Amino acid sequence: MANPEHLKILKQGVEVWNKWRAANPNIEPDISSVGMLTEEVELQFSEILSRVVQEEKEEVDKLFTEFRRKMNLIPKLNLERINFSNTDLRDVDFSGVNISRANLRSANLRHANLKGADLSYSDLNRADLSSAHLEGTNLDSANLAFVNLDLAKLAKANLSDSILSDSNAPFANLEKANLAFADLSRAKFSHSNFQGACLFMAICPEVDLEGANLSDVDLRHSNLSKANLYNSNLANANLIEANLSYSRLGYANLGHANFTSANLSYSRLVCAKLQAVNFSKSDLQFSYICEVDLTTANLSETTLSGAKIISSNLSGVSLVKGQLDGVSLNKSNLERVDFAYANLYEADLTDANATKANLSGANLSHANLSRTTMKDTDLLSASLLFSRCIGTDFSYAKMLDVNIYGISAWDIKKDGLIQKDLIITPPGEPEITVDDLEVAQFIYLMLNNQKIRDVIETITSKAVLILGRFTPERKAVLDALKDELRRRNYLPIVFDFENAGNKSVDETVNLLARMSRFVVADITDAKSIPQELRGIVPDNPSVPIVPLIWKAQREYAMFDHFRKYPWVLDLHEYDSPEILLQNIIPAIIAPAEQKVAELRGK
Repeated sequence: MANPEHLKILKQGVEVWNKWRAANPNIEPDISSVGMLTEEVELQFSEILSRVVQEEKEEVDKLFTEFRRKMNLIPKLNLERINFSNTDLRDVDFSGVNISRANLRSANLRHANLKGADLSYSDLNRADLSSAHLEGTNLDSANLAFVNLDLAKLAKANLSDSILSDSNAPFANLEKANLAFADLSRAKFSHSNFQGACLFMAICPEVDLEGANLSDVDLRHSNLSKANLYNSNLANANLIEANLSYSRLGYANLGHANFTSANLSYSRLVCAKLQAVNFSKSDLQFSYICEVDLTTANLSETTLSGAKIISSNLSGVSLVKGQLDGVSLNKSNLERVDFAYANLYEADLTDANATKANLSGANLSHANLSRTTMKDTDLLSASLLFSRCIGTDFSYAKMLDVNIYGISAWDIKKDGLIQKDLIITPPGEPEITVDDLEVAQFIYLMLNNQKIRDVIETITSKAVLILGRFTPERKAVLDALKDELRRRNYLPIVFDFENAGNKSVDETVNLLARMSRFVVADITDAKSIPQELRGIVPDNPSVPIVPLIWKAQREYAMFDHFRKYPWVLDLHEYDSPEILLQNIIPAIIAPAEQKVAELRGK
């Protein structure tokens, strides 16, 4: 029962009440209502029921029902529409009191007991409710803007349609509270407990929920745009069609949460826990997802356009027909991911591991596959138009009926690569197909670029490969040969044996020889030339070899081995560079051109 003396003072107005409070700081005011069946009484009856035998249960139930009826007949304290603005109500017991539609603006309600009270439609703007007891309180449609709810206890409170914008409520307890349609814009609820609460269609832009417990919360259709959910717990939360655009979810626990059709565009999910999370049909455009495990996530029909999924694990995930244009999957694990018919236009898979991934029918146009591991990947009918494949590992991949028009492929690994019917023409043009990825880009350039064709024609008709060991003192011979050949409209290509001796160099020399009209080999002071010539002469029967030697030197013994090849001309000896140039036509050009005509005329 409320204290009559306290009620008498209260009825004299706010000024009298505040003076009395100041004069008696140690007295706890009691203006509570007895017209309410307390939780303690309910618990007592529950204990009684647990001890009675079945035949006594009906009688106890009747007594309990009658007790409730009589308690409800007791008049409740009614403070409806009262003006408590700026009132000092610290530690006041308002439990069960009707304070609906009251004016409590800037009131001090610290540690107040408002359990079960009716504060619906009341104005508590800027009130202090820190550490207040509001369990089961009715705050429907109340104005709690800018309120201090630090450490407040609001379990099972009804806050539907209430305004909590800009309120300060760190460490508050809102377990199983009803916040449907409530406005929490810019409110601070860090480390608060919302477990099992209802925030259906709640308005929460820029709300601070860092470290908050939101497990099992109903957030369907709620607006959490720009919300701070860092390190929060959203396990098993229902966020169907919620708006979390630009929200921060770093280190948050989203295990088993349902984000079906939710808007997570531009959100940040760094190191978030995503076990069995449901992102189906959700919008994750331009989101930043880093160092997460998505292996058990549902990403069906998810939009990931422009998202950055860095150093994350997506192995085994299904992204069939997924919208991933512009997505960045740098350094991510994409093993066995099903990308069938997915849109990966301008996607960046640099350093990603896509071993055994299914990319059949996928659009990888303009994608960056540099250093991507595509081992045993299925690329059947995929599009690689203008894609970048530098250092890509295509070992044992299946590349059939793939459009590779405009591809840039360098230093690729293709051990066991199955390649067939690679289309080198753009869509809409008659198809030209080849069966080798590296050859394909060269063939297309040759077919479609007049300058390239001219270069190839120039090389094959005018290139002269000059081989020798041109030490500084013999550089004059090299320069003289180059200048004279250039003057006679040839294209001299010089290879100095001074730096020769490894396999890649041998292959380069052999390639240049095959492309040349004829080869001039100066075997003067030739320490490595015999080895190089062994790789050139036998394999190039259509390329004449013109051997030269300075008369002061003796030819090496192994040179006799090359005389048996018809395309190796007689060894020409010269006294000096000047005499060599004077005789360049009869000694070099004429016999070489004659041999070219002979060999190519066959």
